[in-house]
Amino acid sequence: MTRQWFTSGLLVLALFFSLGAAQDEKSYSADRFDVEVAVRPDGSLSITETVIFRFVGGPFTFAYRELLTDHTDGISEIAATLDGRSLPPGDAPGQVEISGRDPLRVTWHFEPTSNSTHTFVLTYRMLGVVRQEADSDYLLYQVLPDDYEYAIGRSLTTFTYPAGATLLTTPTIEAGQAAMELGDRQVTWTAENLAPNTPLVIGLRFAPGSLISGPPQWQARLARQQAQAPLWGGLAAGVLAVGLVILLRGYQAIRPPRVPSAGLVYEPPDDRPPALAGALNGLGAKATWANALATLFDLARRGYLRIEEAARRGLFRSRDFVILTGEAAHESPLRPHEEALLELLFTTKHGRTEAVKLSSLSSLVSSRRWKGFSQAVTDELEAAGLVSRERQQAGRRLLVVGVLLDSMSFLGLLVVVLWLQNALGTWPLLVSLSLFVVGLVAVILGSMLRPLTDEGMLAAGQWQGFYHYLRDVTRGRAAAGRPDAFDVYLPYVTSYGLLTQWVKHFQKAGYTDVPVWFRSLAREDSMAAFVAMGHAASSSGGSAAGAAGAGAAG
Repeated sequence: MTRQWFTSGLLVLALFFSLGAAQDEKSYSADRFDVEVAVRPDGSLSITETVIFRFVGGPFTFAYRELLTDHTDGISEIAATLDGRSLPPGDAPGQVEISGRDPLRVTWHFEPTSNSTHTFVLTYRMLGVVRQEADSDYLLYQVLPDDYEYAIGRSLTTFTYPAGATLLTTPTIEAGQAAMELGDRQVTWTAENLAPNTPLVIGLRFAPGSLISGPPQWQARLARQQAQAPLWGGLAAGVLAVGLVILLRGYQAIRPPRVPSAGLVYEPPDDRPPALAGALNGLGAKATWANALATLFDLARRGYLRIEEAARRGLFRSRDFVILTGEAAHESPLRPHEEALLELLFTTKHGRTEAVKLSSLSSLVSSRRWKGFSQAVTDELEAAGLVSRERQQAGRRLLVVGVLLDSMSFLGLLVVVLWLQNALGTWPLLVSLSLFVVGLVAVILGSMLRPLTDEGMLAAGQWQGFYHYLRDVTRGRAAAGRPDAFDVYLPYVTSYGLLTQWVKHFQKAGYTDVPVWFRSLAREDSMAAFVAMGHAASSSGGSAAGAAGAGAAG
């Protein structure tokens, strides 16, 4: 039985490798690729292509030829034969399929064939090939395409031209290599042993007017488009200039004044809560998760909350922490954003709870519930006269205008590329580009416009100085200044997005006293546990709250 299984396995492997080898042997090449071109007096070309394909392996069911139509007035009178038999149009075996525009694709469909040789003939008329130049009627024609996957054994190209046409110079080969021979109103090129992707492009210059009396349609169209280029360029420059002037003047008129730097400020400039101080420094004066976390720590300092390390339930489980409601008497009243945070943390769909795990905040804080805290912060800033509703609306208008202009730019690009490019060329795209630039500038200005009042800018400047001081402390460039700085400034540091740096700085300095509202499982490991809590708190709610990091105070 074992021998039978072994023999069967060998047979399967042999069959697999034989099929793979047969597949690898499937190839094709062209023994001949001959082209006959008759130049007509109107500048068009009557072309006959004869290709003898040799198929090895198989089966093969089709062959195709792609004809470039750019710099022509089109292709007509297309006919195809296979082994001397004319093929009707269609996509079934024994038919020829013609599709596309540039390139135009001609596909011969035939019954499956293997290890055979077949002759494919394609005849067509190419219009408007001869172009009019100042000193000649110039015929530029690509005999062999740039891209093809098969080798060609021999290629013979024959050009004949009318008696009235006079060659000015010896015909040239613009791409590829071939042996040329001149005859009576005839030129031939011969090339052998051509590797795949070997093009052949030839050029013939005739006396002016000996072939055509005027430029072909495509050349005349390009000339008109080129003549209109200054018009489109001027229109695009006008759109760009006028749009930028309007935007910049409007922005200058509405934006708050610049406030000189206050330098380093070593104490909080006023009694503003940490969340509002951090939001004040952000470009949009909107609450972030860092502001919410700062509020949580500030409430803990005032006795409203406490944080304890949770017992691990597995050897490899990471540390977790629990936020609990406080037990101390509360003397200071709660602000609206503080009440909103407590509502966010301790109210669930099942009712009120007294504890919530830090690790659950990412699922607890949804965008809809987060809006209550964020809106409360904005409302308090506005009530204090620090946020301008007019500047808020101006910023939104700039963003809307920018999006509309960029949408118009994209729509204009599609219209030109899909429908108008042939008639107008690509110059109108300059107008679309100008609209896009103006729209992009509008979006940038709308994002940069700070919605603060003049008073709000002054307050933000003071708090910016305090931020710089706290940042310098974390970098070892400034001293903490007071023995209880770690605990007292912790909410402000958190609101500025510096929590991790702040805690690690004091840990590195040998500081071991954690806030009284924090309790770890091991007293001797309290600072390490606090560092872990700070890191977990910084990352747990940020993405869920829909706030992109801490306040932009840098």
